[in-house]
Amino acid sequence: VTYDEDESISHNLPIPDFDETGLIGRDNEVQQIKQLCLGAFPVISIVGEGGIGKSALALKVAYELIEKGTPFEAVVWVTSKTTQITLNEIKEIKGAIDSSLGVIQEIGKKIVGDDFDNNNLNEVIEYLATFKIALFIDNLETILDENIRQFVGALPQGSKIIITSRIGL
Repeated sequence: VTYDEDESISHNLPIPDFDETGLIGRDNEVQQIKQLCLGAFPVISIVGEGGIGKSALALKVAYELIEKGTPFEAVVWVTSKTTQITLNEIKEIKGAIDSSLGVIQEIGKKIVGDDFDNNNLNEVIEYLATFKIALFIDNLETILDENIRQFVGALPQGSKIIITSRIGL
């Protein structure tokens, strides 16, 4: 996670595909999800069919959360997206995270840093307890298993997990 001096909090958000045109027609959904992120619910799921814009919607919310005045100290984006749709084909993404442990390790690297012990889930949970972090996990359906359920179940109060998935958690 890097700190951007122009922003109020740390983040590692990717540049959105809709950066040039903006996200059109989703203002109500963006505000609803943002309110959920600021509310009492620890886990927010954005669920729907493939290609309807779950990731774009989540990314727009994430960018709104890095504005000044939000309660989060960091916004972390991790994706388990393994394919990319182009005009001509569906391409495999090289080096994509394809397991729940891989996602948890990536979360650890993003939150804790290079000193993260790949097998220490408790260290990630401790950071989520110490700092208020909005953790976005994109395309969760590709790696949903008991490791992820345990991780989400151990989420301490104050931090949030926002999930995009084709299936509910």
